[in-house]
Amino acid sequence: MERVLEHHWDYVVKLAGGMTELKASVSHHDDGKHINVGLYCREATALDHAIQAITNVASGQNAEVMRIDAMHARFTFQGTRAEQDKLSRAAIEAARSAMSAFGYQEGLRHGPSYD
Repeated sequence: MERVLEHHWDYVVKLAGGMTELKASVSHHDDGKHINVGLYCREATALDHAIQAITNVASGQNAEVMRIDAMHARFTFQGTRAEQDKLSRAAIEAARSAMSAFGYQEGLRHGPSYD
């Protein structure tokens, strides 16, 4: 059985009383055959910003985006394993930067830094 690698980066907004509310999540999924970057955003504008950030990084390269619904999107990367890995890591950093620029803060579940 192949090992599946999966990391998540959650983004929240702070509420009164020290509470937080989950607003977005970036995920990295590697099943040994394909590498995907998933996006979940409760605000459509934030999702659009993250999609655009990834599209800018992946421009002209082997990336396919599928917008699943108003809150979810998934990027799949093609090419050699090294190409997929490099592009997916750049996409994750672009999406994370877009979430921070949108005003979201890092949540408790926060994967490794690829930069």
